[in-house]
Amino acid sequence: MVALNPRADGSMSPEYTITILSIPLYLLLYFYNDKKLCSATFEYKERQNMFFACMNRQLSRPRLVKIKSLFETLDQELKNEYPSFFNALYRYYKCNYVFSSMIEVLGKGYNIFLFIYCAVGIYNKSITIGEFVIIKNYYTMLLQASTQIIAILKTYPNMLVSKKRLNEILNIPSENNGNTLLKKIDSVKLEDFSFSYNSKKIFEHFNYEFHKGNIYLIKGKNGVGKTTLINNILGLYIESYGGDILYNNYSIKELNLYEMRKNLISITEQEPVLFYQGNILKNIENNSNAAAMKLIKNFGLKDIGVEQCSGGEKQKISIINSLLKNGELLILDEPSSALDKNSTIYLQKELVKLKSQKIIIIISHDLQMDKIADKILDLDDKNNEEII
Repeated sequence: MVALNPRADGSMSPEYTITILSIPLYLLLYFYNDKKLCSATFEYKERQNMFFACMNRQLSRPRLVKIKSLFETLDQELKNEYPSFFNALYRYYKCNYVFSSMIEVLGKGYNIFLFIYCAVGIYNKSITIGEFVIIKNYYTMLLQASTQIIAILKTYPNMLVSKKRLNEILNIPSENNGNTLLKKIDSVKLEDFSFSYNSKKIFEHFNYEFHKGNIYLIKGKNGVGKTTLINNILGLYIESYGGDILYNNYSIKELNLYEMRKNLISITEQEPVLFYQGNILKNIENNSNAAAMKLIKNFGLKDIGVEQCSGGEKQKISIINSLLKNGELLILDEPSSALDKNSTIYLQKELVKLKSQKIIIIISHDLQMDKIADKILDLDDKNNEEII
């Protein structure tokens, strides 16, 4: 049993030294490949996300693809995205395969070396067969432990990629939301207002005021800045504009916008989204009270399933919810674009009836809306205001 015990001078026997030295080699091999594995994993995850996002965009709009016959266009889009994804996938699997192969080769190679070394020792009678078996068992246990450590370390690049993405989200600055609460909205004022998007100036030193008791119609060509103006009034680009936006002479940056949007501002979107499945009336708040039932009846809204709901019916639901909310500021984005004639006339009558209690802002290309507007803001000529 000479080889299993330390020598008289306290030094380690060669068999022990060889067995123990195998462990650092595994770790060195991992750290040698660490950067390559991390880089390949990150690129693969990014390209995979981009490719599947492209696929999801196409799969989520089957009707649009069919009616516009976009098969070839979208097929080409996928073909353009795929090479980048495939190359990243290839590099990812190549790096992992090379690393796994190196670990495997090291393990098998070390086994062969240990067998040859011990065989020579047995032949020279420096160790016994029993000692060789013990050394081999020790080495097998160490190899299993090392393999488990390496398997854990291989998940490290995935963790780094996830950590990087989470940090990007966590480092997004919190949206500015002030503390001042308003009980009502009497005026909204844009003072020396400027706004740019992708280096393109949309508004520059623009001044305008909205007051309670009026219906304002915002007109202009597509892309002139109608929706951008509304988004700024709502405080969605709170850190991106120049000048100031004032509610009742309070800067919008001082106001608690979350509470204002919840309680004082009503919005009708151009393309409403229904949140509740089943019948469409579930998407109308307090749909059983008298006011709601009156609006449902006068807009001719039927109790049908969401899957059968047309664009006009979705628009009616959004309008009804805005009218029921009784907000001080009512904003309607293309409210009549999908409405029938009778519903449009009824909406106009309701807005005229409500205007004394609200600031009503309408974005519309519908010439019929000119009839009820007190003031028209034409953004094709931002210095021009037509007062009806």
